[in-house]
Amino acid sequence: MYHIGKVRYVNFGPFEDVTVDFNVPGLTVIEGSIGRKGCDSNGAGKSFLFDGPSWALYGRTIRGRYTGNDIIRHEYLRGKNRKVKGGTYVSTELLDDEGTSIVVTRYRKHPKHQSKVYVTVNGTDVSRGTSPATDAAIVDILGLDFSGFTSSVAFGAQARVKSFFAATDTERKALLDSLLNLEIYADAEKIARRRVAQARIELQSIDMDLVRDREKLSASETLLSELVDAAGGEDVDIKLKRMQVKLKLLEASLTRGQEAYTKAVGKYEESLNAYREAERQYDDDLEAYNDSRYAIRQEISDKSRDAERAYGDAVKVERRIQKVQDLEGEPCPVCMQPVGKTHVKAVTENLEAEVEALRKKGKKGELAAARISKKLDALVKPTRPSRSDVDKKDEVRAERKMDVTRTESEIRENERVLAHMTEQHGDLVNQLERTRTQVDTLRVSVQELEESQTEVDKQCAVYAFWADAFGNRGLKSFLIEAELPAINRRATIYSRRLLGAGARVMVSATSTLKSGAMREKLSVEGFVPGLCDTYEGASQGQRRRMDLALIMSFGELVAGRYTKSVANFWADEIFDGMDASGCDAVIELLQEMAAIRPVALVTHDPRIKPMADRVVSVKHNGKKAVLKEV
Repeated sequence: MYHIGKVRYVNFGPFEDVTVDFNVPGLTVIEGSIGRKGCDSNGAGKSFLFDGPSWALYGRTIRGRYTGNDIIRHEYLRGKNRKVKGGTYVSTELLDDEGTSIVVTRYRKHPKHQSKVYVTVNGTDVSRGTSPATDAAIVDILGLDFSGFTSSVAFGAQARVKSFFAATDTERKALLDSLLNLEIYADAEKIARRRVAQARIELQSIDMDLVRDREKLSASETLLSELVDAAGGEDVDIKLKRMQVKLKLLEASLTRGQEAYTKAVGKYEESLNAYREAERQYDDDLEAYNDSRYAIRQEISDKSRDAERAYGDAVKVERRIQKVQDLEGEPCPVCMQPVGKTHVKAVTENLEAEVEALRKKGKKGELAAARISKKLDALVKPTRPSRSDVDKKDEVRAERKMDVTRTESEIRENERVLAHMTEQHGDLVNQLERTRTQVDTLRVSVQELEESQTEVDKQCAVYAFWADAFGNRGLKSFLIEAELPAINRRATIYSRRLLGAGARVMVSATSTLKSGAMREKLSVEGFVPGLCDTYEGASQGQRRRMDLALIMSFGELVAGRYTKSVANFWADEIFDGMDASGCDAVIELLQEMAAIRPVALVTHDPRIKPMADRVVSVKHNGKKAVLKEV
């Protein structure tokens, strides 16, 4: 078992250069604030502390939406958000039970190391020649891939598993596919469907060859009949004229076909250029849309901040009013004369006028922020253009090309026949024999193509069968259903710990329709005796505890499927919406867990802080986030 130790973040997310030791026994609470104390402020960057080790080890963040250059720290300079220079990297240390130290360092846009990744074992560099090869080596060394890591360490920090109840049937099945490592079946399904597509393409090719050879056979049999007639005494000149007329007709047909092909090519290129222009316009519109959203949000933030500042100043002036009123009849601190009521009243009126002005200013700021919010709602995200017209034009172009090729082939065939017919009449008998041979050969070819057509058609049916077998209604459905009893046992144990005796959380492979019929669809139910019969009927705090019961059940299930795991346990904002009793139940469970493995929680709930063994504060000052243990 591994322990995540010290993690250094350089220009990662909101952090300039900070180090956190996650191998500290007990319960660690990570709180955050933006320009003020407390742990009730989102956006300070505390969740990036969990994303860092995941990105260092696997090049992927737990939250998923931060990819590529999104992880690079930004600074607000000269009215714009800009990525900092100097490169980003995260260095993560893992220690196993035998004392082995594994350090993985991943870079992004670094002036020296570019975007490479390095790994050392007990100080020895074991990196491979390329970053992809080193990534594969990291998985081999740890015996743990990204899915296993997030399941055993940060399962509760993944947004996609925070509410299995609220997910759709498709989302639930996709999550279980990932948890149970059933992606291989999805890959197998893709392979099978690709084989089906390939078989169908092969069938189309065989059909084309069959049509071609049948046409050739028909032409050869016609030629054979004509040669037989010619050899029997028919006027050769009449036959030659007939073939010449046929060639002229074919040449005219070829000219029309080439014109149609050229026209189809022009339409295809015109459609393709229009599509590419639409794609470029879409990219420009999307960028403008995102810029507008950001600018409006920044403007809303500025107005809200001005309103808060005005309200705060009003409170300060009200305190001054109280102090002035308290001086009535008392000696003046300056002249030591009793302060008169008239003087107090005059000063109080001035200060109250100042309070009223400040509150009006605050209200004005709130109204301005509300008006600007309407601009955000009015923004319409651009729609990506469709390529269907391009594909249709491409199909037409291919068909016209095939028509031209077929006509050219027929012309060449007839020209060959005509050339032979213009030879000496004495060669007619030899030509007759050659044509007979050609007819026999084409008959064999047609028979072989028909047999191949039947065989490929059978293969296509087999591949289609396996595509269905590997699909959601096939083997995956069977394997998911086989794991449900274990999931439900674990979820029920945790739900009773979190919600009391008799509580349960159950996942079923079928759902009951209003008509009473059963449908193959994942359903989830929650039950708390005397309180609620369904998840929908539960309070928000009860729902969160049901979610957590499933989360921890899934985490145990997936962690048990790997030979290696990580002792640390991380969770992100799992107390949202919980009442005091629910919070206490969860904390009690996590404290038991913290007695045997380090537990870290990201939260903005102030009730959790007194129960922690360690508190790490993430404070964002507007330019960067800094850490402090309190």
